Amino acid sequence: MLFQPHRVEKRHAIVNLLSLTGMREESSSMPRLHQGNVISWLLAAFFLAGTYGNTFVSPEIAADYARWGYPENFHYLTAIFELLAAVMLVFKPLRLYGSLLGIAVMLAAAGTVVFHGEYPHAIPALVVLGLCGLVAFLTIRSRRSLRHPS
Repeated sequence: MLFQPHRVEKRHAIVNLLSLTGMREESSSMPRLHQGNVISWLLAAFFLAGTYGNTFVSPEIAADYARWGYPENFHYLTAIFELLAAVMLVFKPLRLYGSLLGIAVMLAAAGTVVFHGEYPHAIPALVVLGLCGLVAFLTIRSRRSLRHPS
């Protein structure tokens, strides 16, 4: 078989992308998933769904925003923050910032519904907030272990 440099370049590009997203390559050439990576990707999917839901709001969601006293187009700002959080959660160098932004978004969501007495609606936001906090903790711990290996 002849040497094919384009295949080597593609492999290096894939390895670089995997390392940016937090997946590391094993000897079997299968990516290795860590708990923090899986949670980050699930949170990113959640925030992407939220981005869609806040970009194309239903009449019920628009009525909720109005009832809570937010301006008419406020849902677009929420969608932008959720999109930013999702993108940052995917890429390992930005993961801490994505989890912190996710915490802020979920604090605002939980605070809004609690302030208006809709306590059960705060539960999903608080669960996601806790998962974002876990990702932030795992990211910080991972960075510290890389700086100070045992």
